[in-house]
Amino acid sequence: MPAGDLVTVNYTAELRLTLMGVGSIYEIKTVTGLGTPPTKTYDLDLTGLDGAYGGRDRLQPRVITVEFEIATGSAATAMAGLTTTNTTWSPSTTDIPLYLRMPGFDKFHVNGRPRGLDADLKNMQFGVIYCLGTFVALTPTIITP
Repeated sequence: MPAGDLVTVNYTAELRLTLMGVGSIYEIKTVTGLGTPPTKTYDLDLTGLDGAYGGRDRLQPRVITVEFEIATGSAATAMAGLTTTNTTWSPSTTDIPLYLRMPGFDKFHVNGRPRGLDADLKNMQFGVIYCLGTFVALTPTIITP
């Protein structure tokens, strides 16, 4: 199955052929970083004068975070899910796509690198693990099919 084909309904994401969201054990809670990335400005201060000379503005890399919950009802199954998702969110030496589908966006992707996963195990005994994955789109453009 080609990359991105798992993303078919809203509130889903795919990274390294792992589906997160609807239809998986990884329930997406929030996604951040889809607005306008911070601006990298090249303005020059006017020495001895008020203001600055406006230079060319560029976008900084887009930082996307995906907060999700592994909810399986079993501590052992949740930990197995965490093992899989740790591999999914592990750093990469090359750019790879992160596919998402959100209401109003339809399916889109960004190219960049996963930057790790933070996991909170406080409710693991109930089969629930809270996770926060970070993805840095070095090219901040959102690509639609």
